[in-house]
Amino acid sequence: LRNLLYEMTIKCYILSVILSCCLQLAWPVNPGFRTAITEKGFEYIVQVGLPILEAQLNNLKIPDIKGDSDGVHYEFTNIHIGTFKIPKASITTGAGGLTVSASGISLSVSGAHWHYKTWVVSDSGSADVSVSSTNLKVTVKIGRDTRGHATLSSSGCQCHIGNLNIHFHGGASWLYNLLEGLIIGTLEDSLSGQVCKQAVEAINTQGNKAINSLPVQVNIDKTALIDYSIVKNPVFNAQYMETEHKGEFLSRTKPHEATISPVALPPVGSPVRMLYIWLTTYIANTAGIVYEEAGELKTQITPDEVPSSIPIKLNTNSFKALIPGLYNKYPSMNMTLLLNATTPPVLTVDPKGANVTVFGDVDVCVYDSKNGNKITPAFNLSVIVYTNATLSVKEEGNMPYIIGKANFIGAKFSLKYSSIGSFDAQLLQDAVNFLCEGFVVKELNKYGAAGLQIPLVDGVQLVNPEIKFGNDYIMIDTDINYKPSVRVKVMSEEFEIAF
Repeated sequence: LRNLLYEMTIKCYILSVILSCCLQLAWPVNPGFRTAITEKGFEYIVQVGLPILEAQLNNLKIPDIKGDSDGVHYEFTNIHIGTFKIPKASITTGAGGLTVSASGISLSVSGAHWHYKTWVVSDSGSADVSVSSTNLKVTVKIGRDTRGHATLSSSGCQCHIGNLNIHFHGGASWLYNLLEGLIIGTLEDSLSGQVCKQAVEAINTQGNKAINSLPVQVNIDKTALIDYSIVKNPVFNAQYMETEHKGEFLSRTKPHEATISPVALPPVGSPVRMLYIWLTTYIANTAGIVYEEAGELKTQITPDEVPSSIPIKLNTNSFKALIPGLYNKYPSMNMTLLLNATTPPVLTVDPKGANVTVFGDVDVCVYDSKNGNKITPAFNLSVIVYTNATLSVKEEGNMPYIIGKANFIGAKFSLKYSSIGSFDAQLLQDAVNFLCEGFVVKELNKYGAAGLQIPLVDGVQLVNPEIKFGNDYIMIDTDINYKPSVRVKVMSEEFEIAF
């Protein structure tokens, strides 16, 4: 019985370990930040993108059409689009992804060269082509790979050629024009197939390659980088497309996962603006971890750094009345302050606003003139600095940044160590307040002023962004201005249409 119980215990333990691992693997990862582009946003992109696309396609050269059929070699070359119009287009979101639809497409081609050759005869000339009332619908899926890159794939394409007319010139054109009706049906089917083939290949190959080239990790400085990888497949519904990203700062030299986790964000809800961006406190707090572990959150204050307008100088003479023991042991000696964060700063956010708390030590030292001006510790203060933060969005180099400014609220401190005897540390309240506001908060604001770049597609600018505060996150709702820098490229390889 004892052996049986022991065996059951071991099996239960192993089962619990396996179950625990499975639960950890299946447990959803909360994003550090999230974006949602709405139907209104897509409508705007189509509105501004259509004229640009039409301008790019006008005078565009189409790859030559060459082929062989039943002993006839044919060529259709020098194909340049004279005019290209897309009167109506839309991007809709749904459970399957994005659907790009265009209707009423028309184009014209003039001066194209045609040529055919058999073993007996050959002929050549020019041709004019017009296409109208054409509809195109392409469905695009957006996912993620194992590295957190976004992926694109086309899950379907439909192209219907409404009207197609060809008029031949030169050679025996009078005969070919009589036979136009016999070949238009075949040409329409072949052309619609080629349009979809080119569209699908462009999405699956060039589009996927381009989106995969977007970095998932961006270097911030010599110390830190930020991980923008996608943590799960984008979510689509009738109102928006949602993407969730890791949003974690990592060390560039010794990267490791943070011991903290992002909060769960609330549902998107019913959006009314074009774009929504959620940034959790996880982003700033992992930045604090990285910089604190790298030893970046420390500084030294010397006598010449104290403004002349401040009555308290870094000399023991200024503290003769407050701390007699300091003056008695080190009379008329210059002082220096060594400030060091003992734990990473913490950003907290609630619906009322944002706050930053800094935890650190202040080593108060003297330049001991009796000992060759050696820096000698006198006492140490443990300090907690409280600030609130104002956040705003700025544009720099056509890229949006969220920047922060800390405002000093107050400080708590206690005497941690003293080599000059005991004294009432609270007498230093004014001096500590000055130190915190003039140096600690100033140093904090250097990081806040540098800002955090909001990762957006090239060409997207935020219009009238508004910041709203939630529990451990901020949300930016905004409209957008879109100036795409995309250049239309047509694949150079020849393609075949069989009659």
